[in-house]
Amino acid sequence: MSSWPPAAKPTRSSSSSCRPESAPPTVGSSRTVGTERSEAGASRVFRGAGGDAGAPSVEPLPSPASARPRRFIVAHWVRRRPRRPPPKAAFRLRRPSGRLLSPAAVAMLLSLACAGPPSPEAASTVTETEHLFQQRLDELRAELGFIGATAAFVLPDGSEGVAATGYADPENHLPMTPENRMPAGSIGKTIAATTALSMVNEGLLGLDDLASRWLGDEPWWTRLPNHETMTLRHLLSHSSGLTDHVYDEAWRAEARSRRGPAGDPDAWFEPRDLVQYVLDREPLFPAGEGYAYTDTGYLVAGLIMEAASGGAYYADARRRVLDRH
Repeated sequence: MSSWPPAAKPTRSSSSSCRPESAPPTVGSSRTVGTERSEAGASRVFRGAGGDAGAPSVEPLPSPASARPRRFIVAHWVRRRPRRPPPKAAFRLRRPSGRLLSPAAVAMLLSLACAGPPSPEAASTVTETEHLFQQRLDELRAELGFIGATAAFVLPDGSEGVAATGYADPENHLPMTPENRMPAGSIGKTIAATTALSMVNEGLLGLDDLASRWLGDEPWWTRLPNHETMTLRHLLSHSSGLTDHVYDEAWRAEARSRRGPAGDPDAWFEPRDLVQYVLDREPLFPAGEGYAYTDTGYLVAGLIMEAASGGAYYADARRRVLDRH
């Protein structure tokens, strides 16, 4: 909803397994990977020792040729309504909210799909492995009590398998299937970062380019916190010092108005409109001297990419990432 691209259309849940770390993440294939932060972690600010010391590094990806075969698994699940839904989930009205399974839950699935090649006695074919995988996912749902889930695995030889359990729509008793779509959430940020690094590799952008080089002519630019010092690197690594519009009460009220039961659940927010909610704010810290997760920072990064390429972000992301893998 708020990451760049904003409110990306959900991807097929049967396509949730992922590539090795050295390969760009994708959406719409069986090769996506991503992480989600907790609600508490979103507002936590970490101070570094200065420069970029307090932020994760962002560098061009190594060549896929250097990748080592690995086993991967990722799962999405739909849980019962929480007592206090996170801000993002609050605006997915009429839709189940997608969540990555907890580390403990993933570990249970990893013990089957990723601990090693299946033995001839346990599963001599991918079909048999998939059957055992399905059993483990069903057991996990019975233990944890979530409404429904999909999961996928990729073995070292490239064989893939998928499983689904529970309901996609419990009120109408519609079963979950591998073809059901799940919200992509902040997986969109991995695509945005990969797109940016592709432009860096081509020389269109520099990680240490000042953001003002590309967006300084925007009428609102001087009202953006740290507008004189933030770089593309800062924006991609959440070290820009920008706040996050997702937690702004005015934006949340507008989102409810547009996307609530009386509105359009697919209502769109333009990136420049969302940036308005953080203007004239005090920065959380000087650019490059801390870390604070911000969806707004990726909106600004997306606008920089459009300024550098002269095209639409979605077209660049598809050409540079999605259609190549």
